[in-house]
Amino acid sequence: MKRYFDVLTLGRQTLDHLGDDALLEAQLVLCHVMGVTRSTLLASLSDECSVDTEAQFLQLISQRATGYPVQWILGRTEFMGRKYEVNEGVLIPRSDTEILVETVLELVPEYDCIIECGVGSGIISIEIALQYPSVPIYAWDINPSAIALAQRNALTYGVTTLHWNLGDFFQAFLLIKRLAKRYRLLIVSNPPYIPSRDILALEPTVKDFEPLTALDGGADGLYFYRQFAGLASQLDSVGVVVEMGINQAQDIWNLFSECDRCVCSVRQDLSGIDRVFVLKK
Repeated sequence: MKRYFDVLTLGRQTLDHLGDDALLEAQLVLCHVMGVTRSTLLASLSDECSVDTEAQFLQLISQRATGYPVQWILGRTEFMGRKYEVNEGVLIPRSDTEILVETVLELVPEYDCIIECGVGSGIISIEIALQYPSVPIYAWDINPSAIALAQRNALTYGVTTLHWNLGDFFQAFLLIKRLAKRYRLLIVSNPPYIPSRDILALEPTVKDFEPLTALDGGADGLYFYRQFAGLASQLDSVGVVVEMGINQAQDIWNLFSECDRCVCSVRQDLSGIDRVFVLKK
């Protein structure tokens, strides 16, 4: 039988074409198969690996080598220091979205109610609820499997007060208009923002596997921002915090420029890229 070191080396070599994380991903997949932590694996590299473990590992590594996301193989990802379940039905959370959540957490005390449009795995609403359990949060998604996944993630962290809603953006907008008559609302979203023509140029791991509905933002990538800007221009008690793509800040700022009595700002991610747009009223 081979040692774990030899099996791991073979896995890393198989994934080398995917980039610099090949060794780490191979380690994570082997830990997943073995049911152990990474530190336990590293301490066992000289031990013999069973034939069954090697076979299971290489099967998953072959799947990953096609570009299939490692997060789906593991069934989880990490976000803001917590582990969340993920699956093929939703966009895999990115670290950039932590900037969105951090921005929202700063603003929550100024509002009475939060509306998230497009919940995916539920990470945004759950993180808000963990910090502000008494603030009403309504979370919407058109995908029933996303709602089910988000509910499971919420229960993992003992969050039971979220209002989960199945429906499209326009149904969410009807609720927003009703609630805006009673509350100061903060709309939160990481909407699809990739221009349709750019989808095919994305990395294979993204374009070939992640759900198109979570990526495609229409012809210019701004479809959903137009909807949010339209709402903000109609409702005096509504703020908006949205994640955005590279080079979209000025276009989004222009869309919201017709809103009365508002203050707009942009937050950058750790790479210095404009990542979050904020409208306050």
